[in-house]
Amino acid sequence: MRTPDDERSRIFCGFLDRVGRDVACDTLVLLGDIFDFFNARQVFYYRLWKDVLAQIRVLNERGVRVVFVEGNHDYGFEHSPCKDVKDCFYDCGDVILRTKHPAVGEVVLLHSDDVVCPPSYRTFRSLVKSRTFQSVLSPIPGAVTSSLFSRYAKISRAKDDYRPLDSAFLTVCAEQFINRIVTGK
Repeated sequence: MRTPDDERSRIFCGFLDRVGRDVACDTLVLLGDIFDFFNARQVFYYRLWKDVLAQIRVLNERGVRVVFVEGNHDYGFEHSPCKDVKDCFYDCGDVILRTKHPAVGEVVLLHSDDVVCPPSYRTFRSLVKSRTFQSVLSPIPGAVTSSLFSRYAKISRAKDDYRPLDSAFLTVCAEQFINRIVTGK
């Protein structure tokens, strides 16, 4: 989601609204880069994304544990000074989850940058996600860091070969997922 009021945000919140209500679910794992940029150590971002975080808190009230595996665009959750951010998640941070699936065996869940990015980018990502770097950013107003990092992300995306994600595609993916869970097919 690039902005709290963009179509992707509405689609994501619509999906969250159905989890635990229309779709039986006890744990939802978010694998990072949900937000275009979110430094959870700055309260500015909590205020900016408060509606999305409120929707995640509703899942907690429904008994759905939300695990947030940080990406490179959204980080600092595990040591956020904002209690409201930490309270959204059952667990969060730069974590790797392992579980057993009856049909496929061991499943490992982690942010894709840990798998597909070159070592030089993983080094950069580690620096940006470090407590030291985040502490240096803390006194800078969130509106300034948001503008800088969003601009950087836009430039970075322009250099990538990624297929653009359009809202119709995201809506179809969310609906197909929910239908598979509801129908079991």
